[in-house]
Amino acid sequence: MGKKRKKPAKGSFLARNFIVPVVCLLGVISASGFYIFNTVYTYFEALNAPIVMELDPNIGVRSYVTEFFTNNGAEEMLPIIACESNFKHFGKDRQVLRNQQGSSAIGVAQIMSSVHPDPKILNRYNKSNNTDLTVEDFDVRTLEGNVGYALVLYSVRGVRDWECAGKSVALGG
Repeated sequence: MGKKRKKPAKGSFLARNFIVPVVCLLGVISASGFYIFNTVYTYFEALNAPIVMELDPNIGVRSYVTEFFTNNGAEEMLPIIACESNFKHFGKDRQVLRNQQGSSAIGVAQIMSSVHPDPKILNRYNKSNNTDLTVEDFDVRTLEGNVGYALVLYSVRGVRDWECAGKSVALGG
């Protein structure tokens, strides 16, 4: 008879046939998991970079308009502009605000772009203020041109050109 075979220690069957393969499998899963996580993270990072935020184009319009008319002694225009456009120069489409009833009124002061800037009004303004402004000085599609021409129009004709002028008394103007 030859040598006696050693009996395996208790639990070694479990270690050989269950624990070792499970530990190896967990190692593969965790390595794979890291790879998958890293790949997914990189993918989403690429989708989100760079982060672009769209800001409201009307930020600062109210303060600009308020300061402009206050500095030029035309505070009476503020409740009118609040009524006409709620101090918005741009619509939801990010384009210059247009009158919803179909007129040519545009911008924060709702200037009728089909009529203004009017050379006759500018001539009257120039004579009384010793200036030489021209139609080309006012692009009523821009905030500055719209507000600037509104001041000229107000200086020459008062508030009668604005639909909200009658309502401004009720608004506190």
